[in-house]
Amino acid sequence: PNENQSGSKYHAKTKENIAKSKTQEWHNSIATELDDIADDDNIEKSRGTVQEVLGWLQEIYKYAIEKEYITTSPVSIATEKYKIYEKQAKTTRGAYSSSEVRKILDHVTTTNHKAKWPITLMCYTGCRNSELYRITKKDINLETKSIYIDGTKTAAAKRNIPLAKKLEENGFLDFIKDKDESTPILDGTVLEQQLNQIILEITEKLGIQETISKDGAAIEFRSFYSLRKSVRTYATYTGVSSDIIEVCLGHKISGSAMQ
Repeated sequence: PNENQSGSKYHAKTKENIAKSKTQEWHNSIATELDDIADDDNIEKSRGTVQEVLGWLQEIYKYAIEKEYITTSPVSIATEKYKIYEKQAKTTRGAYSSSEVRKILDHVTTTNHKAKWPITLMCYTGCRNSELYRITKKDINLETKSIYIDGTKTAAAKRNIPLAKKLEENGFLDFIKDKDESTPILDGTVLEQQLNQIILEITEKLGIQETISKDGAAIEFRSFYSLRKSVRTYATYTGVSSDIIEVCLGHKISGSAMQ
């Protein structure tokens, strides 16, 4: 998408501008942006943007199929991936409690669950989903005990965060020991698209509710992304300053990124 164009950021491209070489590039770009939309705590806004982007993609892939650049449209997959937003239409995004997070971590550790490391990393880094799947071995600095997060949402999204002691205690260094320097460390675990379904299956098994009441009325919905919100909640509870929390989560503060 070209943010300098007038009108909607995701308005349809003219057919003259659509080329075979661009199809995959646009798909990858939009897929990443859809993931980062989830960082917006305003569910209604996020949901509307997702629907707008999916409509934009549908037009592009329809033309690509007509020109025989591709045979099937990934939009149906994307729609399935983001159907969670339909369930969130009148909810706010909630966090898991500290005790619930401990139950989840204990479960994936003791069962050596296939999603152990995506879930464990999310709990101890608070990354956005897409950022999590971009971490490589070279991003992990054992001297400074930090992880470089190559975020793309804003300038503040590129940041260094602490390498949690709990990650080391849980065998994280052994997990990455034989990984290629430039290959995402979560390659070969589970697909990013599967995480919401996986976390719902785990929480159901553990008796953790998918939705919770708040103040006797509003409903909060929990998903894999809620683990990121749990990091904020726990850090706030333990007295970490709000500025430090915002920097670690990749948010802007005072109109700019803290270095």
